Amino acid sequence: MSGFVAFILFVQGLVFAFWTFLMFRALFGIQRRYHATTGKILIGPFAVFSVFGAYLKDPTYRKERHLILAVLVLLIFLTALFAISRG
Repeated sequence: MSGFVAFILFVQGLVFAFWTFLMFRALFGIQRRYHATTGKILIGPFAVFSVFGAYLKDPTYRKERHLILAVLVLLIFLTALFAISRG
């Protein structure tokens, strides 16, 4: 394995860890918001659609959604770069 491929894997691991952090933060934020509005602890199977829809439409979470999307695109790019560099 060349140094460039190892570097790509290292950066990809860091980006994946950051993406995981962002996703868990978003999911716990959605759950916290649902609990604050309804008083229920767990989100039911049918309430999931309305809760996630509200998260996707709420302008207060716009920066967070854009950051998650940007990190996801970077992760996909790094994965493609890794595949190309190994081929």
